[in-house]
Amino acid sequence: KVYFFSTFSCCVYFLGGAMHRNYAKIFLWTLVFCFSLPLFVQADMNVNFTTKTTVKIFLCMHYKDAASGEWVTRGWWNAEPLSSKSFTLNTNNTIAYFYGNAGKRFWGGEEGKDGALRKGVVSDKFLVKDGKKPEGKNYRAVFMKRVRARDRVFNVTLTGD
Repeated sequence: KVYFFSTFSCCVYFLGGAMHRNYAKIFLWTLVFCFSLPLFVQADMNVNFTTKTTVKIFLCMHYKDAASGEWVTRGWWNAEPLSSKSFTLNTNNTIAYFYGNAGKRFWGGEEGKDGALRKGVVSDKFLVKDGKKPEGKNYRAVFMKRVRARDRVFNVTLTGD
């Protein structure tokens, strides 16, 4: 005899109390396989910031952390003038947000435009979960600009002085 077993049919046998040992093994291996799939999903994404300015820019990002599944805001990375800065984020989400500043000059989102997101930042290096206030000096709210990854890379070019 040839049998076709799906997760649903295994659940029916299991819940109906008529589950045979082979059905139990199939059911359990199906569960193990299904729940282990997220472990094999590539989580790291590259971020490339290109600065076409003559000032050093301090950058922060808001992204969905692959390990916890929570949105976090993290800062700061330094981007030197007229250069590129690359780093890796532990995310598998193709949407993230960024904000950069250099003294009184800033790069980011504008309130009410293109999905800009308001987030709290501080002057010190920080990593904070969504909904929490970062600890450190000079707390302020900024608008972050949404950016989408292509081929697992977030590319952002910062222009102007």
